[in-house]
Amino acid sequence: MKKTFIPAAVTATVLVGMTGCVDDKYDLKDIDQTVQVEVKDLTIPLNVDKLTLSTLFDLDKEDPDATVKVIDGAYAIQKSGDFSSKGVFIDYIRLNGLSGEPAESEIATGVASVPPGVKVAFDIVSEPIGFEYSSTDVPAEIVSIDRIGGEFDFYISLELAELRGVVRKFTLRNLVFDLPKGFAATSAQGTYDPETGRFTVSEAVSTSNRVEILLHGTAVDYAKAGGKYDYAQHTAVYSGTVTLGSGILELDGNDITGALPETITMRHSLGVSSLLVDKFSGRVTYAFDDVRMNPVELTDLPDLLAQEGTRIKMMNPQIYLGVDNPVARYGLSARTGMRIASAFPADRPSPSVTAELDAPGYFTIGSADHSEYLLSPLNVSSPAEGFTNPVHVPFSSLSDVLLGNGLPSTLEISLADPVIPEQAVVEFPLGTTVGDIAGNYLFLAPIALGQGSQVVYTDTQDGWADEELDAVTVTTFEIAMDVTSNCPFSLTLSGYPIGADGRQIGNAEIEAVEIPANAKDQHVVIRVNGTVKGLDGFVYTAKGFVPENMQSPLSPDQNMELDNIRIKVSGTYTKDLGE
Repeated sequence: MKKTFIPAAVTATVLVGMTGCVDDKYDLKDIDQTVQVEVKDLTIPLNVDKLTLSTLFDLDKEDPDATVKVIDGAYAIQKSGDFSSKGVFIDYIRLNGLSGEPAESEIATGVASVPPGVKVAFDIVSEPIGFEYSSTDVPAEIVSIDRIGGEFDFYISLELAELRGVVRKFTLRNLVFDLPKGFAATSAQGTYDPETGRFTVSEAVSTSNRVEILLHGTAVDYAKAGGKYDYAQHTAVYSGTVTLGSGILELDGNDITGALPETITMRHSLGVSSLLVDKFSGRVTYAFDDVRMNPVELTDLPDLLAQEGTRIKMMNPQIYLGVDNPVARYGLSARTGMRIASAFPADRPSPSVTAELDAPGYFTIGSADHSEYLLSPLNVSSPAEGFTNPVHVPFSSLSDVLLGNGLPSTLEISLADPVIPEQAVVEFPLGTTVGDIAGNYLFLAPIALGQGSQVVYTDTQDGWADEELDAVTVTTFEIAMDVTSNCPFSLTLSGYPIGADGRQIGNAEIEAVEIPANAKDQHVVIRVNGTVKGLDGFVYTAKGFVPENMQSPLSPDQNMELDNIRIKVSGTYTKDLGE
């Protein structure tokens, strides 16, 4: 809006007075028709809109990705994002099975033949046959083993070679094998008791010279079976024996086709499969890696905050976390620290500031499927939108993470050493991904100016020039006003007049005046030194210096209001009447 400093009445009076003295019978073309009138202490009222911080910040309220937003009536840095990690995965335990050498025992028959319709029976036993399951590369996450799950087989063979070609069939009755306790095992041919380790087979009939018995297992009570595990070496082994403690060989005379030998050799052999453990009970620990969190970019800050010399102090900054616990269904909790570090651009090097949680340096992620946390110096009465009753975790050093040579360009946020601390588990799956640790975060930091901050705001008021103002040469220029400010820091006003080309007029400049913090109707007079001609406006600069840390965040309502503005000018008005 144009501001004309010489009222039209002044100009008209001068022109009428001068032209009334001219007689048109005279030729005045060779006479200087320039008239110059002295203007003294001409006072002009002026209205200027209230200057608020919202004007200085100039935020785009429609930009959802803006770094600085107005939240609950205060300026705050706000960034949100997601995070995730590789899924929780603990590899199989691969137990290699190994069986010992076969055992042989002698059966004395005492007869050469058995009449048809007659049955004879002989007691049978065998020496123990050993077996071993072992692994040298148990996953490091497994601390102790109580029970393992996975399919395995025991193949028991009883061979009577001398009966080949002598009998059409034979029967073994009431076989009792002694095995280790604690197996979860079944057989179509008998019954296994995990409390005693007894495997009983009531009857097994063979039409050759061999009986084969299969015991199929699905789990092992590792402690009850006598298993051993060395966590430091990640080695596991359990071993035992299979012994035929008692049984009966029955021969029917109707099935005998030749002479019975006086002695029958029974060969007892054992085969064991390998065991791929796909679930276990015991104690476990787990270290998460590659937890990915997007950094907080500070590259789109308002100029007022990004300028050199600005020191931003965050007022109770808050990091909200919503965490999905993939192992909650196994009763496991997790533990993690939090680290946030500043990073500065290469053209403005500054030592990085790293903030970490208060002692003990971590917090526990509960065994619920989803939980929420607030990491901040102080707890808040009303959490941020989207979070309900988050658990507060003290984070005192977070307030100073923006300190440095100006503002950092990035804040790197990361979970520090996230782990599942050692805990007991039951039937935990191995060799498969259980789930990802994932969630969302919100970084929310009301901002204030830190000690030593300098705030510089420059603006231009122009468009004043017109034909009448161009004719005025100002030698004395004063602006008187009453200033009210609720800004918590003082401001110094300075500047200079400009012409229509936008350049400073000569060496004329404003004498700087200081407006104290929280001024109330403070009367100030701004004086312009130097001769001003061709005035089109002013470039003014407001500089603020913060002597100590602000105790409350910056607010859009903080303002500086200029009232009762009076411009007083003195100088000369020059007009060429021949034009």
